[in-house]
Amino acid sequence: MIGKNKQDIDELLNSFLDDELTSDQRLDVRQLITSDAQVARRLVELKKCKALLQGLPPAEAPGEMLERIRASVDGRASLRTDSLEDPVLRAVGTRHLMMRKLMSAAAMLLLVAVLVAVIYTIVAPERVPDRSSAVKDLERPLRIAKMEETPKAAAPAVPVNPAELFSGRLELAAAGFAAADAFVNKTIENSSLEYLRLQTSPGRSVYNIRCGRKGLNALAAGLEGAWNRFGSASLFVAAADNAEIEVAEIDTKQLIGIAGQDTPAAVVKVAKDVAVLNRARGLMSDSQVLAFMGGEKADFAAVPMPVLTTGEKKAAGITAGTEEKKDIYLTIVITAAK
Repeated sequence: MIGKNKQDIDELLNSFLDDELTSDQRLDVRQLITSDAQVARRLVELKKCKALLQGLPPAEAPGEMLERIRASVDGRASLRTDSLEDPVLRAVGTRHLMMRKLMSAAAMLLLVAVLVAVIYTIVAPERVPDRSSAVKDLERPLRIAKMEETPKAAAPAVPVNPAELFSGRLELAAAGFAAADAFVNKTIENSSLEYLRLQTSPGRSVYNIRCGRKGLNALAAGLEGAWNRFGSASLFVAAADNAEIEVAEIDTKQLIGIAGQDTPAAVVKVAKDVAVLNRARGLMSDSQVLAFMGGEKADFAAVPMPVLTTGEKKAAGITAGTEEKKDIYLTIVITAAK
């Protein structure tokens, strides 16, 4: 049985003699020794070899080997001593050590910064946006009224509110945007109106105005003198079902005639009539328009205009201390003419 597996048997028996086998393996070896006489004799031979080896005295290393080892140790010690005594080598080592320390410190600082940022994003309270930031770009201090709608970057939709007699948007385009915007702003202030001004983008300003009829008359009177500065003027009147009536090429008298009606239904009717009239003006002469209307001027063209005196901020006819009903909501959008 020992033949081919003699080497494996020897390793197994050596492990048995060195007590390196588990209890189950030792039990298997004992059964093998009992059943196989050759394995038993081989175990006895290995025991004798181990006993002979353990009885041999320790051998001394050759002298040449000992000298080589001592010379190698002395050379390394001498090299270390020379490097410590050489100022150049010592400076290089110092700089190398300092660089390692600096790099370690920088890595620690970067790690701390990252941890602080992560912790802050987790535990920092939510910041409520400041609504007043929308009006920080105003050119001068403005009286801010409480408005229900805020105009967006696109053309703001006209809000429909049952409590409002008139809801509309007046879009004005001017070649000299800065001068026209400043003029409209000053006119609104001189009319003592409550308003909110938003400069939504360069070359575009939006004014939200809430006023009564007398306030609107004062505003129209102030804009009348410079109406020809605007390249185009269009009024969009809110109607039912979120629809809008566009009145192109409108003037200040027509604006007062539309917004000054007594009921929302009348506002819509007059707005439609004016829209048809202004479209006809673009196709016919004034005499043809009058003939088309039966030779009579429309009622809205004869609305009396208030007269402002220099330096006054109240329109004529407004009694100091009285408060009129503010049921007119007008949005004025000024853009740079293209």
